[in-house]
Amino acid sequence: MGVIQEYMQYPVIYTYEYKTVDTLEFPDVTICNVNPLLKSKACRNDSLLYRSVKIDNLGEEVTLNAFCPDENSRWMCDRICGDNEQVKQPNEEDLNIRAQLAQWIKETIAAGEMGDAIITDLGHKVGSMVQKCSYASNDDCTTNTGLRFTETVSQLYGSCFCFHCHRRNHTKKFQKLSEEDRAEHERTKREWDKYYEYGTLSSPLSGLVIQLNTEIDEYLPTSNEVGFVVMIHEHNKDYSICHDSVYILPGYTTYIGLNLMTTFNLGPPYQDSCRDVWPQPLKEGTLEGAVKVIDPFVETQQYSRPMCLEYCKIEYLLFKCKCVQNDPTVKINPELTENYKYCKSAKKNECTKKVLYKKTNMVWEARCDCRRECETRRYDTDVSVAGLVAEENTGLGCGYHSHGRGQIHSKTSK
Repeated sequence: MGVIQEYMQYPVIYTYEYKTVDTLEFPDVTICNVNPLLKSKACRNDSLLYRSVKIDNLGEEVTLNAFCPDENSRWMCDRICGDNEQVKQPNEEDLNIRAQLAQWIKETIAAGEMGDAIITDLGHKVGSMVQKCSYASNDDCTTNTGLRFTETVSQLYGSCFCFHCHRRNHTKKFQKLSEEDRAEHERTKREWDKYYEYGTLSSPLSGLVIQLNTEIDEYLPTSNEVGFVVMIHEHNKDYSICHDSVYILPGYTTYIGLNLMTTFNLGPPYQDSCRDVWPQPLKEGTLEGAVKVIDPFVETQQYSRPMCLEYCKIEYLLFKCKCVQNDPTVKINPELTENYKYCKSAKKNECTKKVLYKKTNMVWEARCDCRRECETRRYDTDVSVAGLVAEENTGLGCGYHSHGRGQIHSKTSK
């Protein structure tokens, strides 16, 4: 009774406020080509499509398996790397190849930084895709792209790049810096923070304006979509393709306006309290499975409830079925693929279905203490599209041209 009385002393009160501010921090913008691999690179005889390679992963030798390691699977590479033919309509054979290729990319990425580097090398590059770029009206962001864009890897789309996704410095590495280097780092950080303060009352052209090259000649025959997927997400937080993505069509100008909604939640002892750090048992691997499932880089990012729920499910599968989830939506710790195989066999698939049956997010939240974040930011998008003027005439270009344009600007804060 005493616990209930204490609980009722801290009711949750909802307060809503709408306001327009002069400036706000520009979001992270991740851009991926829907074609995961460059045909010219992936189809070399010495690429990972054909040849397995051994790499060093945290002091241990790891084998990255080829996509077509033997004669039984060579037909898939023959299809991917065959003569340039007209892209077929979606068919069962190509859909099967795409699914297996996506799974292979995920398994390669799971091997750690070397796996990331290989997939990045096989994919589209920011230098060749970004033809024109401006930010804050007159800033040419095609110069020093390494300062403005960060190469990232998507488990679904392979190599991507992000505007504003500067990686956080690892705490231990930062502590080893001299006082002079720390001061220089902090000064540079303040300059970049100022650079990414966006004037909300500016015109759309004052935002991020990018002209992209699809590089359609490099598309795999099994890629039956053309264009880009753009994820607009909170700075230093991972994105959700389901909730944060906008598809950009080639041959059109796409305008994306943003409304920022910020929610503040209360921590303990209030009802339905929040958290702003990763749960220690999940982070340190002290749950029943006794394994660390969170990728080390993800640990340096801000806590995310959706990612926490996914990691909790992965850890539970490892505990119950002794295998790694086939289709993880988060980046797992590279050490997992050294000690466990993916749940591909019939026996493991049956175990997975049985273990996950009727398990909801409420189960994972209770098991791993995956409470909601203390501060959440959500960008609502207003998308409009206009045709580009075709080069050969004065009409609007409504076909599939080799490039598209995207313009992103923030408008208001809620």
